[in-house]
Amino acid sequence: MASEAIRHVMQALRVNDWWNYKIPPLFGFTFAMILIHRDPFPEGIADLGLRLLWMLGAAGFGYYTNDVFDIAEDARAGKANRAASHPVGVRLLICLVLASLALLPWTLLSFSPLALALSAAHLVLFLLYSAPPLRLKERGFFGLLLDGIYAHALPAAIVMAPYLERNEIPHLDLAFGLLVGWQLSTGLRNIYLHQWETADRDLAAGTNTWVIAKGKSNTQRVVTLILLPLEAALLAGLLGVLGWLEELNFPRELLLALVGAGCLNALKYAFFDRTNLRLPRDQMHLLNDLYEEWMPPLILIFLAIQEPAYFLVVGIYFILFQNLIRRFVKDLRQLFGKSK
Repeated sequence: MASEAIRHVMQALRVNDWWNYKIPPLFGFTFAMILIHRDPFPEGIADLGLRLLWMLGAAGFGYYTNDVFDIAEDARAGKANRAASHPVGVRLLICLVLASLALLPWTLLSFSPLALALSAAHLVLFLLYSAPPLRLKERGFFGLLLDGIYAHALPAAIVMAPYLERNEIPHLDLAFGLLVGWQLSTGLRNIYLHQWETADRDLAAGTNTWVIAKGKSNTQRVVTLILLPLEAALLAGLLGVLGWLEELNFPRELLLALVGAGCLNALKYAFFDRTNLRLPRDQMHLLNDLYEEWMPPLILIFLAIQEPAYFLVVGIYFILFQNLIRRFVKDLRQLFGKSK
């Protein structure tokens, strides 16, 4: 009975759509901040637990409210929508519980007014994106920009906010700016490519997206000629700042490991997956695999090497993200000749 209830909740909140994709990079940023600040284990584990509550609440709220306001469109397109079976009162209750989960942690983390304000703005953006009368998801470029902000840039800013307020590390604001810019470009690339892949379904549902209005060929050019180079440049700038400014306390060995991971990930795509990087799906996954699958565990392992108590977090992380870890191990075996 309990397992059935959990399965129903996970389906209603579409957990499989975001758990392995949205959450690991946010944990990776948190691991990096703990590493930079040299936070002791009790403080670090408390921060990670409370941030997990925020991630669950925010992601669940975003996906569920989007489903609530997409019920009519999904019905026209013949697409299943879990929220459609919930009475209005149940929908409101679910939204309130999820919003509370998203806001509560920032009243407990030594109280972070900036993170609390950004988290509240995050929830408002979800509603602006999907709820009438604005329903910005159908407003062309504004919908794309808002998606890039709420799906990637703003969550990264929320993760960083409490550390900025501590004001303990010089030049952290420079890293913050590069991180948010990098994540915004990542978010724009992902939503462009997502709309490219779902254009036929959106057209059937009557959803007027940017890709439908401008065409797939224009979308391809924007991603290839603008967003991918911009994203790569901002990431390189962030890694450069982390390596150049000694005040940030970022281990040079970890920096080299992250650059090496990027090279290995590119080799995997070039020689093993035999992907055609002109296709949107592969443009999306080439960089996303690096961010979701490679970077977070590398940063966490370096953190645990510096403070062995964090090996407990390594074990928990490997349990929570088993599918990603299996992919990570499979990629390593493939690259080093253990399997085809």
